[in-house]
Amino acid sequence: MRNYPPCEFDDDPAGKLAEFAANIKYEDLSPEMIDRVKMALLDTVAIMVGGSGRPSSVATADYAKRWESQTGDGRVMVYGYKCPAPIAAVPNGAFGRALDYGDCGIVRGHLSEHIVPTLLSAMNLGDKPFTGKDFILAYCAGAEWGNRHHGAYNFHHHTTEMPAEMGWVQSTAALAKLMGLNKEQYWNAMGLSFTASSMSTNQKNNEGTEGARISHSFISTTGIISCMLAKAGMSGVHSIYFGEAAVMRHVLWDDVFPEYLTDGLGTRWTWNEDNMLTIKPYASCKFTHSCIYCAVKLRELHNINCADVADIHCIVSPSAGPVIYPSRWHPTSLGDAMYGLPYTVTQALMYGDVQLGDFAEEEFTRPDRVEMMQKVRVDIDPDREIFDGFTVELTMKDGTKYSYTDDGLPGSAMRPMTWEQLEAKYWKCVPFSVIPLSDKKLKNVVKQCKDLDNLMDLNELMDNLVP
Repeated sequence: MRNYPPCEFDDDPAGKLAEFAANIKYEDLSPEMIDRVKMALLDTVAIMVGGSGRPSSVATADYAKRWESQTGDGRVMVYGYKCPAPIAAVPNGAFGRALDYGDCGIVRGHLSEHIVPTLLSAMNLGDKPFTGKDFILAYCAGAEWGNRHHGAYNFHHHTTEMPAEMGWVQSTAALAKLMGLNKEQYWNAMGLSFTASSMSTNQKNNEGTEGARISHSFISTTGIISCMLAKAGMSGVHSIYFGEAAVMRHVLWDDVFPEYLTDGLGTRWTWNEDNMLTIKPYASCKFTHSCIYCAVKLRELHNINCADVADIHCIVSPSAGPVIYPSRWHPTSLGDAMYGLPYTVTQALMYGDVQLGDFAEEEFTRPDRVEMMQKVRVDIDPDREIFDGFTVELTMKDGTKYSYTDDGLPGSAMRPMTWEQLEAKYWKCVPFSVIPLSDKKLKNVVKQCKDLDNLMDLNELMDNLVP
């Protein structure tokens, strides 16, 4: 464990963060931040609807149906039935991660797929309807605490070590704001959620299991229960960061920045300025995207015939370790394919895109695809950026060589996704809904997200996300 000076429980930086989050107002937000939240909502709704038919989604929806009640304060997206909010969060949380298609900060991990399902599950826990402005402010509170949390322990080391990404932070912090908790209640909610959460969740990704999907169910449910209990007066851990067994004492590496938790708190929004949410153009792990983009460009520029390819050489950053485990060359599950550089790069070379319909199980063992995956080899360049600037080099059977280095794929910080591009992604996702939603409802969702600051009741949005 890392050594830090003793810290009194009530002197922990979590107190300042709770005070900040409890007191921020909608007027503190910039137009850029408001628009970013609107895009994050539409993007996350798209992947939740698109992922509603995945095995993990169906299983969790069936589980929640046991608690179906017309008086339930939560609703399960797409399936439509009502149940208690913590139970609705089980499938809604899983929908958010059913596809590895959610937005991602440059170095601080995922925000929206933790925040949005939680808030949508809990939209009836207030004394009056929550508005679009309430949602926007809550999102910003959760994103800011989450970004500062992950920045303090330098989350980009997450590929092999612990602590890993902690989605409970942004999930709970966002909901505490939506529910209007005061500083003490906010602090208690975060402490309760911390108590229920794991320090390292990477093994779920390493093994390619459905655990990677279900983890978001636990995160959303824990956030809701923690906030409900804190509002009812339950106390929670206060020394989240510097207590004797708290977060910062468990970091295994040396380049940590605990001052990031509170530096400039209230004067700058780190999640918007430092982290830059990137909206994914491809339905796979972010660490595969740079090479996918290079493969797509090589295919376009040189009219590549995959039968003529002898070698596929990918040059990636050290952080890309999770997508190059040996199992990724022989995928047997959605996780291995979606989190695998060999599968996604060969998909891009063969078909020019990587989208939701490209992960059918029969594809994992198709002979020509298996043969292509074995041609992929990877080198790690320590000077490459975490996610961007990777290179793909092709050697053809006649000896011809082609190379492309990522110069800014769509959705990246260098080339942010436009509303038009985001809407195109939305319409690629929604046809995969397990229960078809009408075009009228789906078009209404786009309008409501774009005009979120004028939405007077979040239930009006959910009304268009159920049959």
